[in-house]
Amino acid sequence: MLPARYCDFLTALYAQGETDVELENKQSKSLLAKEKKGKIIQLLFILGLPIITLVMLFIMDTYVWIPFIIASILAIILLISAVKLSRKKKILIPFLYISNALIILGLSFKIWLSYFSENPFILLGLVASNCLMWLVSGLLLKLPYFTLSGAVGFILVILFLFFS
Repeated sequence: MLPARYCDFLTALYAQGETDVELENKQSKSLLAKEKKGKIIQLLFILGLPIITLVMLFIMDTYVWIPFIIASILAIILLISAVKLSRKKKILIPFLYISNALIILGLSFKIWLSYFSENPFILLGLVASNCLMWLVSGLLLKLPYFTLSGAVGFILVILFLFFS
């Protein structure tokens, strides 16, 4: 309908003098910025929720079972989501594993504090079982940080038992 030069003029007018390539670069940069912001929010959520749960575990003393149930459900949800996302090779998966391990460690401490606080050897057994779980999961999932922390923790528990 309009001649090509009028179309080019109107396109340049609406684009404020920028070319199509410049507009596409700005659009792709804005999409990347939105994706990066979404990943940061996910990471903060994945790291913040376990911290809040751990604080809740040790603050609430009257109703021991409420934070225990919430932390157990959160640990199960984190484990299921880590297994589902591991097929897609997402970068957030290590944070899910670490958050899950911290929640399980916190649950172990809460069990000891609530029911067995007079017996320190049960605490050593719980810490050793957590370290063994980290070691095995690190070997199976090929996660060096779990393998190393599990081995070092297990060795420290054995050394403590040996020297005490």
